[in-house]
Amino acid sequence: MFNQKLQQIDLTVAQAHCEIKKLDKQIDDATNKLIESKSIAVQAALEKKIEEIERQRQQIQQSTNNLSNHQLDFGTALNTVMAFIENPHDAWIRGDLKRKKLVQRLVFARPIALHPSQGIGTADLSLPFKMLKENISGKKWAASITLVS
Repeated sequence: MFNQKLQQIDLTVAQAHCEIKKLDKQIDDATNKLIESKSIAVQAALEKKIEEIERQRQQIQQSTNNLSNHQLDFGTALNTVMAFIENPHDAWIRGDLKRKKLVQRLVFARPIALHPSQGIGTADLSLPFKMLKENISGKKWAASITLVS
């Protein structure tokens, strides 16, 4: 799965480079038309189009640089996952709304249901947390997490 993610990033970077080449060609074509044009209105339109294409190119280049410079390391990824499993509450407290939704989807198997008369019931945990709950009781939680990592 980790290798698939790396391959996906490589593919995305390659596609971005192809897109950048296409945009460079469009800029060159528009620049040649600008040089050949005698009409001020056409020149202004071409300049605006060149600026728009250049903005698109810069956005793609920036995202490509972010992906290329972001070194993915299996150990780092594993440490991040283990830190989350050890203390999902910390991720919840520190997170914004998007992060809290992610934490909720990772910790619970289904969305938390609110019953009109009974209120909120016991939520169904996702598989990793269900397994930890079954194998670990109370105070052994932190010690068992340490053994796993």
